[in-house]
Amino acid sequence: MKIINNILLVIGVFILSSCEKEWKKPTDVTFSGQLNDTGNSLIKFTSAHLTINTLSFNGERKEGQTSVALQQAFANSYTLNFYPAAQALGIKFNVPQGTYTKIELDLSSIQVVDSLLICGYYLKEDSKDTAHIKLKFSGNNVVKILAKLSNGNSEISLVEGHPLNANIIINPGYWVAPVTKDMLEGADGEGDDDHDKTVEISEKKNTAIYNLMKIGIGDGYQAVF
Repeated sequence: MKIINNILLVIGVFILSSCEKEWKKPTDVTFSGQLNDTGNSLIKFTSAHLTINTLSFNGERKEGQTSVALQQAFANSYTLNFYPAAQALGIKFNVPQGTYTKIELDLSSIQVVDSLLICGYYLKEDSKDTAHIKLKFSGNNVVKILAKLSNGNSEISLVEGHPLNANIIINPGYWVAPVTKDMLEGADGEGDDDHDKTVEISEKKNTAIYNLMKIGIGDGYQAVF
């Protein structure tokens, strides 16, 4: 009986060890930036970039070690570019496979000028002329984003051998929502007011508009697998 118990114990340990190894197998996940231009009719956004020093992956899964915490730190910072179309290039993680009930991404931006820069333009009232817009946000902050599937489901399955691309999406339209057309028309800018004016909205320029937009800076972010 003792021999049988020892055999069963060895088999049990082997099964547990095999299961642990199974759930340690990695899935390649690439996080890319995408610029979403919905929810705002005043400004047409064309590009953006965010300077970060770390990207953290914090997940809860059903199998194996339930909590998964990964981080990439960049010695000289990393510029995450946001484009209107989805991209295949970005920051790659090797994430243990499994069924994740929650995935949170933390983007930590460094204390530099213009850590978040968004460019676009708007059409002046009663005119075909455009004014260029530059939104500049500075400071040391952490953006926390809960990841979801495109259908809104927060349960995400990662399988070894099936690489995934996840889009980190920003929608500046949320930040601009409190700003009126009159405010933009009256904003201080550089260049020819009748043809090619450039309006900077930052901590130092057009600060009233900047302060309105900064209220919602934590919103307008998504992460979609």
